[in-house]
Amino acid sequence: MADDHIFVDARGNKFADADKMLLGWQHFFHAYPDYRIAISHTLVRENLVALFGQARGKWRVNDLILAETWSVSAGWLAEIEAGKVKTWRVFCDTSWATPPQ
Repeated sequence: MADDHIFVDARGNKFADADKMLLGWQHFFHAYPDYRIAISHTLVRENLVALFGQARGKWRVNDLILAETWSVSAGWLAEIEAGKVKTWRVFCDTSWATPPQ
């Protein structure tokens, strides 16, 4: 990530600063263990990279990892500057973020 990295989540929330994003990703991977993405299509134009595929993972609730797995079609758009990711945007339905009851 570039030092002045910007992350935009699927709800349009923006988060800036690479150091803050490292903490944010640690929280995300803790909350959604076994997170994986599978890329089916890639487009590259100059300094932009678009990825399309599926994201999946599990939920952690009260420090217990649920057996169920969520999956969602998703897209990601990265802007590259000086060999680093300047911006990272996620596009997907966000209903998966809430664990089942």
